[in-house]
Amino acid sequence: MTIVLIGPPRAGKSTVGALVAARLGRPFVDLDAVAAPWYAEVGWSVERFRTRIGEVGYAIAHAEWEIALSHAVVRMVEEHPNAVLALGAGHTHTRVGRAEVEAALAGHQVVRLRAPVEVLRERAGGWPAWIVSGEDWLARWCEDGLDEHLARVTVETAGRTPDELADAVLVACLRRV
Repeated sequence: MTIVLIGPPRAGKSTVGALVAARLGRPFVDLDAVAAPWYAEVGWSVERFRTRIGEVGYAIAHAEWEIALSHAVVRMVEEHPNAVLALGAGHTHTRVGRAEVEAALAGHQVVRLRAPVEVLRERAGGWPAWIVSGEDWLARWCEDGLDEHLARVTVETAGRTPDELADAVLVACLRRV
């Protein structure tokens, strides 16, 4: 059983994912840390994304980048069976390649970690604001419904310790086996 944690920045995916993996004796893989080769497979890099932001703005660049984000999700699930995986918000909030992401995650334990936008901003300590050219990306990732569609269960993170969250994730996953 692969466990996939999704949610917005600062929801706790990396921290909780590492704890869950340790408890299960499985590898933990954070997509943000390993995606570069998979982006390259479809002609993208973080540097190209940043260049495109300067050329066309964040929203258009992000829309163009979605093919790389979706491809990385598919490859990660293929390459890391029976692991605990963390997917950054951008990877699950794509329209291009959405069907492929849904297919890749089908049959796995997908857990959405959720907290109110205000709590996430507080955890970030003001950086990054995720408000770019007047669009609040953090609010978008929290409220657009795309993670809810992918997840089998949602775990609320506000006011809970990482250990409590790891326990909640494990309980939720074991209930759904």
